[in-house]
Amino acid sequence: MYFPNMKPQVLQEEIPVPDTHPNFVAASLINANTLGYTLEAPGQGYETNGVAYMQMGITSQDPFFGREEITLPVSEHRLETTILNFYTAYTVHA
Repeated sequence: MYFPNMKPQVLQEEIPVPDTHPNFVAASLINANTLGYTLEAPGQGYETNGVAYMQMGITSQDPFFGREEITLPVSEHRLETTILNFYTAYTVHA
């Protein structure tokens, strides 16, 4: 689970989120609803980075779970960062 601290709410509200537990190499909360992470490399010279976002329902708004993962050669790390920052800027609402 990407956000163990939200598990009681997720179960209570039956929010559809991936039930698999990602094999994080590194993970850190950007804010209470946003997690930046790195997964195991799919092959030598590559990396997979991602951002997951969870927003519980607010008044009339439905709960939302979203994530973006990118796998590119390590040499393209700056491009990965740019894409994930764009995703975060237009999806995440702290």
